[in-house]
Amino acid sequence: SGWRGSDRAACACDPTPSDSAARPRWVARRRLINPGRFRQALGDGVAVATAVTELTDVPVVVWMSQYDPEGAAMIWSARFETMADIDDAFGRLMASDGYQDQVEALDGLFEGQATDTLIEILAGDLGDQGPAPFVSVIAATAANGRQQEAVAWGVDITEKASAALSLPVAFGVGVYGRYGSLGWITSYEDAETIEDARGKMMADAVLQSAIDDGSGNVQDDATNILLGRLT
Repeated sequence: SGWRGSDRAACACDPTPSDSAARPRWVARRRLINPGRFRQALGDGVAVATAVTELTDVPVVVWMSQYDPEGAAMIWSARFETMADIDDAFGRLMASDGYQDQVEALDGLFEGQATDTLIEILAGDLGDQGPAPFVSVIAATAANGRQQEAVAWGVDITEKASAALSLPVAFGVGVYGRYGSLGWITSYEDAETIEDARGKMMADAVLQSAIDDGSGNVQDDATNILLGRLT
C-alpha cells in the first residue's frame, strides 16, 4: 500500500534540516475500488483529482494498481516541496464544501478506509519528463534495530538498479505511518520497457548479489505492485 513510516525513519541517515528541505515529498492517497462500481469509481475518482488541482494549484496524478494482492485500487499522488505547502493545500481543501461533498460521494464506489502516506525521496529520481505512464512500487519495512542500515542499503540498491536497468529509479522513506517503511519506484514508458527491465534485473549479478546480501535489513513483508497512470 505504498510507503508508510515515521520522522525517525526519514531521518535515519541523520540529514541536516537543509538537506531534508531540498528533498521532494509526495503525498499519496490509496483506496480499494468496489468491483461492482468500477467504471463510476474511475470517472469520479479522476473528477476529484481535477477538483483538487483547481483548488490548490497542485497537479494531482491518478493511478490504478495492477497485480495488487489486495485488489484493484486508485491512487492519487501530488508532489510538494515543503511541509508548509502541504499544510496550505490541505487548508484549502478543508475550506471547500464542494470538495468535501465530492469526497463523501465516493464512499459507495470504494471499499475500506483511505490510506494516506507522505513519502520523502532520499536517492535517485523519477525522471525529468514528469510521472511516467507506468511505475513499479516495491514497498518494504526496515527490520527492527536496523533503520540506518536499511536506508543505506536502500540507497545502494537504487544506484545499482538504475545502472542495471538504464531507467529512473527512486528510493524513499515514509515520513508518517508504519515505522521504518521503505520504497523503490521505477518508471517505465510502456509494457515492452517493463518486460525488458525484468530481464535485465534478473541477469545483473551485481544487483542480485547486493539484494541478497542486504535482505536481512528488511522484514518479510515486501510487495511489488505495478501502477498505470490514468491522468
